[in-house]
Amino acid sequence: MKRKILYALLIIGLTLFGGTLYIIVNINQTTINLDTLASIQGAEILRKELLLEVEKVQNDLYLHETELTRDVMTMVNNVKNMEVILSKCYSCHDSDTIFTDLEAIRQQLITYKSALSRAITMRTQNRVHEEISQNALVAGEALFRQIQNTAMHQQEILHKTASVLDTTKRSKKYLILLVCAGFALFLICAFILIRAFTEPLLHLLNATRKLEQGDLDYRIVNLKDEFGEVAKSFNQMAASLKEQMEVQVRTNQLLASGEMATSLAHEIKNPLAGIKAAMQVLSYNSSISPEEIEIFNQVVKEVDRVESLLNSLLTYARPPKPQLIEVDLSEIMENALNFIPDLAGNAPGNQAKIIVKKHIEQPVAKILADPGQLQQVFLNLLLNAVAAMPDGGTITLGITSHHGDDRNACTISIADSGPGFTKEILPQIFNPFFTTKAKGTGLGLATCLRLIEQHNGTISAQNGEHGGAVFSITLPVTPKIADEA
Repeated sequence: MKRKILYALLIIGLTLFGGTLYIIVNINQTTINLDTLASIQGAEILRKELLLEVEKVQNDLYLHETELTRDVMTMVNNVKNMEVILSKCYSCHDSDTIFTDLEAIRQQLITYKSALSRAITMRTQNRVHEEISQNALVAGEALFRQIQNTAMHQQEILHKTASVLDTTKRSKKYLILLVCAGFALFLICAFILIRAFTEPLLHLLNATRKLEQGDLDYRIVNLKDEFGEVAKSFNQMAASLKEQMEVQVRTNQLLASGEMATSLAHEIKNPLAGIKAAMQVLSYNSSISPEEIEIFNQVVKEVDRVESLLNSLLTYARPPKPQLIEVDLSEIMENALNFIPDLAGNAPGNQAKIIVKKHIEQPVAKILADPGQLQQVFLNLLLNAVAAMPDGGTITLGITSHHGDDRNACTISIADSGPGFTKEILPQIFNPFFTTKAKGTGLGLATCLRLIEQHNGTISAQNGEHGGAVFSITLPVTPKIADEA
């Protein structure tokens, strides 16, 4: 995002700099053109003034020594005006061609002044005086025609004037286009920057609202730059919050289960022990029929089942603290596998063969763990695997060790070829008292989770790529044992 802002500011800055530079150059060039145009127009005015002065002198010469004649000084002043105007023309033009023309006009003006001087001052016979006056008039006409001949450059003046005006108009158009383009570029950059800020902020705002509504599975995707980092932190926060809430829920469940287990243990176990002892005593009475003895034995079995349920509940609610020793995971797994034939034979209607496949990495890393608790976890998972395959199937066991960023760990996987989990069941399988079995207590997987967490490990479940359920257990080689609940 910083880079985009810098690029946008750089583009705007370069555009403003270029536009300002162009405006300065354009204004300077336009000023020069206008100065040139003013000079051209000034030269034309001087040319016309010079012609006017020549006409005045010629008229005075025609009227000399007549009733309409004017003062000689007036004629002299007009000639001086011609010299002044001609000197101004020299200061306006620097072209070689025009300078040559001006020089010719100056020479003709000198001739004309000389002829005028003779015509005004000489007192001779009428015939001679007329001849001198005629020569002066001819010189004046020659000067007038020579000045008029400079009008040949009039087309050049008009062309330059039109060129300057066209250049000025084009500059005006370019300036208007530059201002419009600069404003449009500014709007585009502003729109892009605003959109680059507002859209990610809307995503983040929507995510916080989802989180506020309790949707802890919502994640922000497709954000980049700094907003991507914020989104990543938000997703981690949401995942952590969800995990903490799940831990809190489990903690509350454990507290409730502990209280309930303690209450049940005190309220039920003693009466059950009395009932069991009474049934056993009655069953030894010789006067009781075999049918009644069978009933008494059935009552004792049900009492044993209830005691087993209470023990499971107590184990889940208040599991004993692990007694850590160095264990071989493959050996514990082999001990658990020894129970597979009995589990398969006792499963209702299950007479099919259970095939066991092993993928155990050699050598197996030894870890510190409680072998009894781990065997209880493995047996529970194996029992579930057998129950999920009433028509037989395959159980695949795997043990691997790996090295993480901060610790060494071992991963145990137990997979079956059964139907697997549905989307509705999978998130709930580790919840206490949740079961899909007709006679299940719903504490088996919850107890497994509790025991693995006491080893500072993790357990997860998912569906396999080719069907069936897969349980994965990760245990650290040197766990930090959790405090007893």
